[in-house]
Amino acid sequence: MKYPMFNNWLTFRRESRDTYAVHNHVLDEDFEIDARLMRFARRLNGKRDPYRIDPSLSRAEVEWMLDELDENELVRHSRVLTAGLGTVLCALWFPKPNKRMRAVCRVCNALLLLLWLPVFAAGTALFFRLLPIPNTDWALTGFILGFAAGLVLHEAAHAFAGIAYGAPVFEFGVTIRNFLPGAYVMVDSPLLKSRGQRIQVNAAGVEMNLLLTGVCLLLSCAVPALGAAFLYAGLDNFLLAMFNIIFVDGLDGMSVLGDLLGIEDLTDSAREIVTNRALRKQLRAAGPVGRVVIAVSVLVRVLQFALPLLILLNVLEVVACFM
Repeated sequence: MKYPMFNNWLTFRRESRDTYAVHNHVLDEDFEIDARLMRFARRLNGKRDPYRIDPSLSRAEVEWMLDELDENELVRHSRVLTAGLGTVLCALWFPKPNKRMRAVCRVCNALLLLLWLPVFAAGTALFFRLLPIPNTDWALTGFILGFAAGLVLHEAAHAFAGIAYGAPVFEFGVTIRNFLPGAYVMVDSPLLKSRGQRIQVNAAGVEMNLLLTGVCLLLSCAVPALGAAFLYAGLDNFLLAMFNIIFVDGLDGMSVLGDLLGIEDLTDSAREIVTNRALRKQLRAAGPVGRVVIAVSVLVRVLQFALPLLILLNVLEVVACFM
């Protein structure tokens, strides 16, 4: 990105002749901006020199506009964003859905829905039936490539599902979060009216990891020379799937569970239920559904504190495989 670019996670609509209403989907904030400034901002695409957009504007006016846009966080100057200590995001793709892209994403998402469970079940059953003794020469290579592919395709599955259902998908990229490598996608699935579609968008990454697990286990049986590589790649993807279904804020499992229960902010609700005796009494009086909500809330609160320990145990388990 050579020049400033209008932030792709912003949407806007004209409120009057002189103002636009802007919504920041990342921060879920709304604000107004001058129409003249918005017209200038919309023409910033990362490739166009801002000083040549409008010949009628002086250099001083352009600099003032850029300062105003920076102050309102309407533009970005790089694909790389810093989001705190040890966390960096690098955008690789800014989706601009058209009819062809939506059609391709619908096909990919439909295949994922159709295949992930049968392939995972078949791969697991065949592997435990044959219990092959793999050649360990390519184990480390399989572990690294499987982990990388699992991270990227996990997020790609979220993006494809979002585009297939018409949810806003703003960008896809790679990241380092808390000094750990990963991938990310910015998709606003809550805007989908269908609860089933929201659940599918949030679950697509886990489905992709389980599909890859099944494929890798089948290949570990079919190609003995590379059996260890495929086995460890499959293990990577299975651990990624299990990690992401944990009911912890920010992970896929929490989003899916919140939609299943019809609770918009499950983390805050769980905290309130666990700490408020009167609310728990009210839920118990509501019958089995209320008791389920209490049990889920307790589980969510326990996992909030247990997550660091679970991550440590997973790391130790993987390290032990190579010792």
